[in-house]
Amino acid sequence: MRNAVAGASGPIGGAPLLVNGDVTARRIINSLSINYTPIDAKDGIFIEAGEYSLFWGSLYVFDRFGPDDVEGWSNVVAADVKFDLSDTIDVGGQATVRIGNDFDSIAYSGGPSVGIMPFKNGYISIGYNIVGFADRDFEESRYTRDISLITFRLKFDQETIGNLEV
Repeated sequence: MRNAVAGASGPIGGAPLLVNGDVTARRIINSLSINYTPIDAKDGIFIEAGEYSLFWGSLYVFDRFGPDDVEGWSNVVAADVKFDLSDTIDVGGQATVRIGNDFDSIAYSGGPSVGIMPFKNGYISIGYNIVGFADRDFEESRYTRDISLITFRLKFDQETIGNLEV
């Protein structure tokens, strides 16, 4: 953006600008999620026995604020663990760490959670991050702020949709 004026809205509207002069913001973002659900076999019936997830996100930023260039790598590494207490209730927790250039800045997030399955293909999780941090680039993928949170998931597959009557 050229000739930005702090306090004025951008060329297509939106939030007021926070800088004066010429500004360029570019980011390369990539992430990888791995999920494992162990299965126990009891009396010939397969039962899920928890869930383990790993997340890795990497970000390269190269910005220009007037005559100054700002660039560098940042990585987010996280793990989620859930243990089934019964067919409908689980307990677990999550931990996330964001590591800046050359380990010069490190931020943590983490806390416990409880999940229930109120009906088939539905899941509700209630959690609380005891510590947290703000991250505009990965906050859509990870809950990293120090907040209480509730998530709700529904599973739709070919069997679920096939059973719907029109």
